Amino acid sequence: MAKGGKMLETILETVLSLKETVSSLDKRVGSVEESVDFIKENAVTRDEFQEEIKGIRSVMVTKDYLDEKMADFRGDMVIVMRKGDTKLRALVDILKHKRVLSEKDVTKLKRMEPFSAEML
Repeated sequence: MAKGGKMLETILETVLSLKETVSSLDKRVGSVEESVDFIKENAVTRDEFQEEIKGIRSVMVTKDYLDEKMADFRGDMVIVMRKGDTKLRALVDILKHKRVLSEKDVTKLKRMEPFSAEML
């Protein structure tokens, strides 16, 4: 009977160990199920994602568009600067004619302009 009792005790210990393992696994599975449920509730569907991407693309600025606008802006700025340069040249000539500026001052001012006589 001692041999049978020992065997029964071993079986009982094994069953208890299995019960603890199953309980632990149940908790893990429950946690995984909660995570899966959360993902199901909060995940974006493929169709929703594609619609969002279409919306982003419709308002997105492309590199070509940006390059074109920058070139236009640069051209506009050159025109504005040339007009300012023309006015400055006229003012310098008027001040030279009225003998307010010396020839040395006129030369110095004309070299400082964005479009100096040397560049034109």
